[in-house]
Amino acid sequence: MAEAVSTLDDAARLRVRLSVVVFTAGAGTLATEIAASRLLAPYFGSSTIVWANIIGLILVYLSLGYWLGGKIADRRPEPRLLGLIVLVAALFVAITPFVARPVLDVALEGLDAVDVGAVVGSFFAALGLFAIPITLLGMVSPFAIRLALVDVAQAGTVAGRLYALSTVGSILGTFLSAIVAIPLIGTQRTMLVSAALLAFAAALVSLRLAAELVRRHRRRRAPALVAWAASLGAYAVASAALAWGAAAGWSEAPFRVYYLCGGLLTAALLGAGSLPLTLRFKPMIGGALYWLRPGTTRLPPWPERVPLTRGTRRTLLDVALYAGLIVAALNLLLSDGIDATAVSAGRLAPVAVAALLAVLCLLGLRDKVPFLAARAEVYGNLAIIFLFPLTNMIVAAQLVFVCIWLGAASSKLNRHFPFVVTVMISNTPWNRWRAAKRRLYRDHPEDLRPSSLGAFAAHFGTAMEFTLPLILLVSQGGAIGAIAVAGMVIFHLHILSTFPLAVPLEWNIFMVFGLLFLFGHYGDTSWSTIDDPLLLAILGVTCIGFPVLGNFRPDLISFLPSMRYYAGNWATSQWLFRKQGNAEGKLDDELVKAAPIVTEQLADFYDPELVEVLIYKGLAFRSMHSHGRALNGLVQRAVDDVEDYEVREGELVAGVVLGYNFGDGHFHDQRLLAAIQERCRFGPGELRVVVLESQPAHLRRQRYRIFDAATGLVEEGWVSVADMVERQPWLDQRPFPVEITSPSDASEQAATAA
Repeated sequence: MAEAVSTLDDAARLRVRLSVVVFTAGAGTLATEIAASRLLAPYFGSSTIVWANIIGLILVYLSLGYWLGGKIADRRPEPRLLGLIVLVAALFVAITPFVARPVLDVALEGLDAVDVGAVVGSFFAALGLFAIPITLLGMVSPFAIRLALVDVAQAGTVAGRLYALSTVGSILGTFLSAIVAIPLIGTQRTMLVSAALLAFAAALVSLRLAAELVRRHRRRRAPALVAWAASLGAYAVASAALAWGAAAGWSEAPFRVYYLCGGLLTAALLGAGSLPLTLRFKPMIGGALYWLRPGTTRLPPWPERVPLTRGTRRTLLDVALYAGLIVAALNLLLSDGIDATAVSAGRLAPVAVAALLAVLCLLGLRDKVPFLAARAEVYGNLAIIFLFPLTNMIVAAQLVFVCIWLGAASSKLNRHFPFVVTVMISNTPWNRWRAAKRRLYRDHPEDLRPSSLGAFAAHFGTAMEFTLPLILLVSQGGAIGAIAVAGMVIFHLHILSTFPLAVPLEWNIFMVFGLLFLFGHYGDTSWSTIDDPLLLAILGVTCIGFPVLGNFRPDLISFLPSMRYYAGNWATSQWLFRKQGNAEGKLDDELVKAAPIVTEQLADFYDPELVEVLIYKGLAFRSMHSHGRALNGLVQRAVDDVEDYEVREGELVAGVVLGYNFGDGHFHDQRLLAAIQERCRFGPGELRVVVLESQPAHLRRQRYRIFDAATGLVEEGWVSVADMVERQPWLDQRPFPVEITSPSDASEQAATAA
């Protein structure tokens, strides 16, 4: 009975929040329509026919939105999705006033050349500028009705109430925008305020629903509920940042705060990824739970070369360095900065920035894991910029963003990336069409190599990531620059929408915010404002030198500073624990860590048989990628009978032992194996590890190594990329072709037998 009452109370609270969202969406829709007329008036006038075009097209977009909203709500009646729709609508409303002028200038010039007049001109201008935001806002009411509907007998009452609220909001939006907002603050700021209100509504529904899901988790102990809650919370943070940026006119203050919050969130809490998407279930975060705990495992990058860095146990010094990093970032976040001419927020104090960078570097020399988890190639490079005069900031930050995009795009010029895209699009929540999924593969389910369609999708995305950033850099604003901004926003929103495994989604939100700030509001900043040769030299090393070296010598540079993001060309590993004697259990018995092994984490939620199914689904996911297909062949070289071993993803082991995993095999290669062996003392054959290094840019093969925890290197050699991409994602009785360079006697015999 109490549970039934609680459910009714939850439904009542949900209806209240949905009412707020519907009301705000109605107000935002009509405020945007009124602002649209003001944006078009200087170019096409405000005649009856121009108004007819605006009203007619707005109604078309709303009709499309009503249809899409109802259809999607029936398929996925999820509050989180409604929050995302409102957030994206707010984003496009905020972009529109910045994009409008250059787009309308080009439209007017082009239409004057063919002399078609205001009728066609205003039609196409409204068509291009307002299609996406108004369609998204039209989706809100039917979606909210579907979520609010508990009893079919009350369908008319629920629909009538929400549509009435939407209409009242529209009336208010019409009069407030026309009579108060536009005369007082102008058209551009009116649209920014509308975007801010929509973003706040998205934040409201996201945060409140997240809290509700957490309460349900406490009752039901379901990890999926916490995952949804964290996801909603992330959208709420993004909404609030967008709202602040819109309301403040994209000033320096929201950019600084969001930059530091992004860095703190990544380094301290999420560790570049959390929750089940990064294979953490209980607790669902790593990061600070490990790096503030003495005795946990650390991985110094150069213990033999750098004094005072040897050892793999975290000491009080390491804890103090990590705590110092958080304190230094909080100090920058909360400080007022120093005075800077024409900058309301002030300049970050260079001494405080230098202190943060110094602590980060010292921490990295003692333990590379939190250093890389802090995403130094993004936030560290931006912090370096803050050391120099403020006049350099905009263009220098633009260069960092462009280098990130170009580095990522360059790394995708390989034969691995089509495998990534086909798997990512197959698993995205919005792709519900089985026929479309099958077309991504050559002959599903018999041949699961990427089809020409899958390869085209991959290479089209790479082409966008190459061309649009270059356009952003050279256009310096204007219509072309605005189109490129919109294209890159869509690019990152697409990545967000696919929920790819082990990807730091908060980073994509940060990149969208940076796009609007650096290339939207400040897109016309002259290149001449960056005039410090030392700054250019440093960025040349960190943004160009490291990526180039990392692509040609991936064994030396992590794929993060190499900027090889989600390109399919990663170092990977698989760990084989002997079942007899429960070798995997030694990780829990002998290591200091914040979480048990993954099977034990899942055992709190599922029965043992289902736990194994879930673990092997992860292996199947890896096998869909080209390197996973190579690992399938190599594990059969590592042991006599794979059935005698528990096969585990290296990322699972790194996440449990180090508190961090993000697709980098350098965190779970022989160095982690040696650190674990110091404590666990595995016997010969108890634990074998297969390590596959990334493909160097100048070679068509990848190095592999097989290690035994007790005896060391078992076999080393090369695998051909051509062989990898021709394999299927299941175990094959045919021996996997390898070129052995340094086998032990045992592996030589195995190779001869094969």
